Amino acid sequence: MENVKYSNAYAEVLHYLKGIDNSYIEKIPKKLIAFFEENANYSYKCDFNYELPLNELHLSEVALGLIGMISLNYWCNSEEEKNKLKEVFYQNDMKQVN
Repeated sequence: MENVKYSNAYAEVLHYLKGIDNSYIEKIPKKLIAFFEENANYSYKCDFNYELPLNELHLSEVALGLIGMISLNYWCNSEEEKNKLKEVFYQNDMKQVN
């Protein structure tokens, strides 16, 4: 069951990446994308409106975590951006705890 959760999340991440600017995708290591492609559940249907913000796409928590990790490691251009994103992660964690 756990493998299904992750393979579905990989499919969601790949589907999400289809809707963003290619300049962001180019920053992600090819090995990471290949890992997602090799392990994604392609029978899992991902369909969402790319016009909506990320928080309205109803992605799984695993997929959101993966996108957050990608954002932190490959899309943040400065330590300041990374620190701001880490603060968002922290605030989101605090909301789940309470």
